[in-house]
Amino acid sequence: MGKRRQSRELTLKFLYLYDLNKGDLEEQKKMFWDWVGKDQAKDFTFQLIDSTLNNLEKVDEVINKFSDNWDIERMGTIDRNILRLASCELMFHKNVPGKVAIDEAVEIAKKYGGKQSSDFVNGILDRVNSHISSSLAQEVN
Repeated sequence: MGKRRQSRELTLKFLYLYDLNKGDLEEQKKMFWDWVGKDQAKDFTFQLIDSTLNNLEKVDEVINKFSDNWDIERMGTIDRNILRLASCELMFHKNVPGKVAIDEAVEIAKKYGGKQSSDFVNGILDRVNSHISSSLAQEVN
């Protein structure tokens, strides 16, 4: 498994824990990393965690916009946090191609989510990516 995939999976695990047990972010990150004990993926993992949580309101707003009849709080915790991570990458990490962010999220959903998680995640992220792409195209014109 590549370092970036490992970071995305670790980020999902952290977001899952944090979603269920809010508290001091820095303390939670330290405890999580002490538990994980992997140094090779730390920088990118913390970059993803911080980016997702710092932009959580915007990310959730976009997910809600494109998840027909699914309020983000009603989604499964795994699906919700995969969507948050990948949407954040699509929105704020322009060095990551949209297709890569979506493919990674779908593969992680297959591994950690339920039977329909990968299709659910793929459908919403395709809409988010299309919206971002069309917004960027309008900015250029």
